Amino acid sequence: MASNTSSRWFTLVQRELQEYRVSLLWTPLLAALAICVLVLASVLLANRVAAVGQAFIEVVTQEEKISGMNITIQIDDDKDDEVAYRIERTEGASSEDEWNFSRKWTFQPRNADTPQSDSEVVSGGMDYPFNAVLGVINVLMMVLLVIVVVNYLLGCLFDDRRDRSILFWKSMPVSEWEVVLAKLAVALIVAPAIFIGAALVAQLVCTALSMLLMWRMDMNPAEQILGNVHFGRLLVQQVGGWLISALWIAPVYAWLLLASAAARRSPFMTAALPVVAVVFAEELVFGSDFVRGAIAGHLPDPTSTASLPLPADLASLLAGLACTALLVAGAVWLRRHRWEI
Repeated sequence: MASNTSSRWFTLVQRELQEYRVSLLWTPLLAALAICVLVLASVLLANRVAAVGQAFIEVVTQEEKISGMNITIQIDDDKDDEVAYRIERTEGASSEDEWNFSRKWTFQPRNADTPQSDSEVVSGGMDYPFNAVLGVINVLMMVLLVIVVVNYLLGCLFDDRRDRSILFWKSMPVSEWEVVLAKLAVALIVAPAIFIGAALVAQLVCTALSMLLMWRMDMNPAEQILGNVHFGRLLVQQVGGWLISALWIAPVYAWLLLASAAARRSPFMTAALPVVAVVFAEELVFGSDFVRGAIAGHLPDPTSTASLPLPADLASLLAGLACTALLVAGAVWLRRHRWEI
């Protein structure tokens, strides 16, 4: 019995991934590839800028007593980034302000021997600055995830009724509860797992490219990059952050499923118009914003990290989960009794 149940769930999830393979599979893979290509291009550009800067420093140090210089630097791509420069001297002394490099710039990356203070450990990431750089990749992927999942939820139950494929699934030995819950599981668990996996691969590739850049600049990659990143903490923040966020955004996703099951023309308008109407009615009649605040507290936040809800927020979390159950039940009822458009 358990084997049959797991087989049905696997089939339902596999069906969603096949039907929406472009948005749920190809989109995260192509996005991760695009990020890696951009980082590779930036590494090559940074290396080119470093070559120009090195040539400039060589010229200035060699001609430090000569004022009034025009320096032309040319890089030949066919000769392994060979740098050629020409100096043109002009008469007349330059003013002291034109060559004022009195500012002092320092950069002190953390290495493996640098002790951590208690405040750095509690802060959870400031002692590993490269974690923040890699975190940008995760935020970009999570923003893309939210866009993809919202579009998926608005169309998954509506498209079944529009193309009449719902008749096929009604003839299969699966319940409406299983169908609806499988779609919600894809939105809350399966799709985020794919996007987070793609983001982690992109982060590993970007770390390797950054180490390559440090090596080409005659710097120690292990000290400059690996000494400033903590992959375990990064994994916990990204995976744990989404798992906790999934509990908060579950009612919003369930509402989108209900709108998809109820819509006759536009699922987006079916989902948005009632919410906008209730928010404006509350502000006009009561002068309050309770509904708007409750909705805003359960919207997806791509920048969230792993943290347990505060006791004051626990009631809101439980109320949201109860609302999720009611909305899912409504979507199941509509799929059973009002499945024609």
